[in-house]
Amino acid sequence: MQNIDLAANPSTVAFSKNQQSSNATKYLVGAFVALTAGCVVMGAADSLRLAYPGLALVVAGFLFARSKPAYINFTCWIWFLSPLVRRLADFKGGWQEESTILLAPYLVTAVSGLTLLTHLRSLGRPRSVPFVFAFAAIAYGSVIGLTKYSPLQMAPAILNWIVPICFAFFLVESHADYDAIRRSFQSTFLIATLLMGVYGIYQFFFLPPWDELWLANVKTTTFGVAKAMELRGFSTMNAPVIFALTMMATLLVVLGLKSKLRFIAGATGFLSLILSFNRSAWLGFIAGTIFIVWKMSARERTRILSAFFVCILLSPALLVVPGVKNLVAEKMETMVYPRQDVSYQARIEGYQNAFATLAHEPFGEGVGSPDIDHATKENDDAIGPHDSLILELLYSLGWCGTAFYLAGLGLVIWRAFAHPATNHPFEDSMKAVLVAFFAQCLLNDIVYGGVGFFFWSAGAMQLAAITHAESELRAESAPSLSADESAPPFATHEEGDL
Repeated sequence: MQNIDLAANPSTVAFSKNQQSSNATKYLVGAFVALTAGCVVMGAADSLRLAYPGLALVVAGFLFARSKPAYINFTCWIWFLSPLVRRLADFKGGWQEESTILLAPYLVTAVSGLTLLTHLRSLGRPRSVPFVFAFAAIAYGSVIGLTKYSPLQMAPAILNWIVPICFAFFLVESHADYDAIRRSFQSTFLIATLLMGVYGIYQFFFLPPWDELWLANVKTTTFGVAKAMELRGFSTMNAPVIFALTMMATLLVVLGLKSKLRFIAGATGFLSLILSFNRSAWLGFIAGTIFIVWKMSARERTRILSAFFVCILLSPALLVVPGVKNLVAEKMETMVYPRQDVSYQARIEGYQNAFATLAHEPFGEGVGSPDIDHATKENDDAIGPHDSLILELLYSLGWCGTAFYLAGLGLVIWRAFAHPATNHPFEDSMKAVLVAFFAQCLLNDIVYGGVGFFFWSAGAMQLAAITHAESELRAESAPSLSADESAPPFATHEEGDL
């Protein structure tokens, strides 16, 4: 047998290194999962509370250095599952109002901030202008906040504002790996929609004891009653609205996939979305679906509608259950006749009071004020601190900061919907996610925390697609121009036309 000289075969060496890196990634993530599961099974809640965020950060750092798609995959799953891990730890080791486990998503996502530190020059490029505006607005709000609150009080709010934008910036700067990152999002959202959907349905009908313990301790009627078939589903997340908005986003992406698994995943995700009884997410999903059906080609539209109709056909299986039928009918009635809804009246009153206050506070109250000064009490129907994007922005950033932040978002939206590089199925799905979120900007805060993570990621993937396409065009045009020595010196205008 002829010996192969690896030194003479660079591709073989590269493949070997990639394989070793892939194996190391699988072993490390597998060890993290095994250790987490082991702590839960053995009831080592205190160890889990200490180890989970730290180990998640270590794994994230390793994946960030080795494989960006794997890091993105891991980050999404940490957002999806950490609230459930927290509830399991509380079930095994006793309830704790504050849990270090919930730091894990922020720590893991914050690793992406290293890209900001190593790509500071990129902030001067046109593609980074939205991030500069957003960071400037948050910096302004933080300075205002420091005049009223301590840094410790503001720290959670600053994390919720900053980490989604840092991750979005990382996605754009990783445009060279765009195709692999796109596949990572698609595969992650597909499996997550299936698993969260199945668990959400099981949770509603058979309420597990760890979820029952959680509901008993949060003491709020917005989650429903801590009994099977009397709660609002929240699956693996820590609130019905957060779960519903997350499922809305992943479901819109899944509907555009070609995988046969999309039918099962879409059906379970759709049913669990219904069981969240979150009207704003229902509204957003309808708006996103209309956009994606209108935007795609006839063949792609047929594929989308076939998956959507499978979801619709399965919904009557839920509606024959008396408890579900009554709850859905009640929610649908309030959407048709909103003036009869208590929460609608509370929102109108909340907006009136808020604008009366903000008229005398043009500089805002600073980052952290919605949670510190405007938090609602238990079972209070008043508008909450994160029930409106507009109020969140005005309270935290003032009129000037809000203008900067919205200008940044406006640039993202304009680029996403105007550039031809985003006219592909996945990009159209991500645009549908943006449409779905914006459809409820008066009903929810869509840029903050976990919800903001998925919103900013959807926008960043549009910018990454544009940057990736423009880089490929430059790479293709440069060799042809240099090779054509007979070309006149001023005949390079075609490159600009591209």
